[in-house]
Amino acid sequence: MISLQSLLGDNKLLQFAVVFVALLVVALLVYGLYRLAVRSRLKTTGARGRQPRLGVVDAFDLDRQRQLVIVRRDNVEHLVMIGGPNDVVIETSIIRAEARREAAREAREPTLPGLEEEAPRPARAPQAPARPAAEPDPAVEA
Repeated sequence: MISLQSLLGDNKLLQFAVVFVALLVVALLVYGLYRLAVRSRLKTTGARGRQPRLGVVDAFDLDRQRQLVIVRRDNVEHLVMIGGPNDVVIETSIIRAEARREAAREAREPTLPGLEEEAPRPARAPQAPARPAAEPDPAVEA
């Protein structure tokens, strides 16, 4: 077997350069295989300064072919399973938590202009339900 030292002689710098180039080629091959393997998967990207109307919120790999994906459009989310022989909508019209909170807040706020907000009322302690007065048993009185 021929060694690297017998091919390149005693030049340590040249040996180091050859080993470095070989490792770089192997790293690039591994990176290329990785990109080829995950090329078809969906990527979730962040918004640039504003919330986009359409986007992929989250994606989960079920197996090599299928993915569960939450797609958002105008604060309404849909759960979709993609890949395999066909794509399936699993759940529609999932309202995001922030939108639910905003809708509840708008329902509580007064709609007429000029109305001041009332101070929040203190919470009342829970009380036991009132029991009806016990009626005397007619059999006991006799």
